[in-house]
Amino acid sequence: MKPPAGFTTDWRRMVRGSYIAVDCDPSTAALTLSHHLDGNGTPEPFRHDLASGAALNWAASELRDQYGRGAKHVYNNHFDVDGFLAAWVALNPDEAVHHREAILAAAASGDFAEWTNERAVQFAILGEWIDDPKYSAVARRALDLKERSSDEAMYDAVLAELPGLLYHPEKMEELWRPLYEDIRRHVHLFETGEARVRERPEAHLSVVESSRALRPRAVIAKTKGDRMLQIVSAGGGYLYFFRFRPYLGYRIISRPVTATASATALARRLNRAWPTEGERWVTRGWWDQEVMLTARNGKKTVPRTPPEVAIPTFEEVLSRLDDTTSPDGGRPPMATQS
Repeated sequence: MKPPAGFTTDWRRMVRGSYIAVDCDPSTAALTLSHHLDGNGTPEPFRHDLASGAALNWAASELRDQYGRGAKHVYNNHFDVDGFLAAWVALNPDEAVHHREAILAAAASGDFAEWTNERAVQFAILGEWIDDPKYSAVARRALDLKERSSDEAMYDAVLAELPGLLYHPEKMEELWRPLYEDIRRHVHLFETGEARVRERPEAHLSVVESSRALRPRAVIAKTKGDRMLQIVSAGGGYLYFFRFRPYLGYRIISRPVTATASATALARRLNRAWPTEGERWVTRGWWDQEVMLTARNGKKTVPRTPPEVAIPTFEEVLSRLDDTTSPDGGRPPMATQS
């Protein structure tokens, strides 16, 4: 089968399902290569934890010519690292299979914030900024092109940098260096003992204690649990931040995963169980996957609940979450990580 001609967001080029959808799930696509929880139409032989992994499975399969026949374009409804890597694979299937390891490492660092390797993390960070014209020359050049929509021009500009940029993120070092170095400093705190991890495997919970708030990538890199509670000693009290491991927001097929909930729903559960008056859990961040503890007694203060009270309360709330979401009413299988 001849690969699609290019990337598009123009529905006039996508009539009669003549397109491959990557990292999204429109019902009219000739072929879907996605990993989203909702409406995943990805054929069983190609399914993967990552959209780029599904695209690579399709590219390497003997069944490739049987799926997506007649597709003239590749489509995605948003821009992120896993998404544009999946688009590049779908447009360049024969070449892409030779870069499988680098693509999957970068995509996992993008969607899952995993520390797969240094180069992949650097690429993932630059991929989060490469479409911002305030920081990225690639984005500014793309937006100067008037003959295509801004979304299409942006995809074309970024795809033109592949696969070379996967192996040489230093070409755009200005996009990743400051954040990358800050994350490295936070990872180093675990090595010096300034940050410590207590694994609570029965609750699939990792408890991180430190004297400063740590970047999520650093916490994810140094913990094993699907659930992460960060405790920061500050102002005579404790700041608490909780988040689910990012891959729990996707259709994961390679490993057992634990129960999850929206941050809003989890905050309600925690507030019903929380023992300290005047303290309240609220959502934090844009993806509804993180909650933090706040305190207000006439004026904003630092929460006072000590870890020896907070951690068992958290474990009890998570246990109830497991009981209500597990199919058989019991605990889910123990989560493992490679």
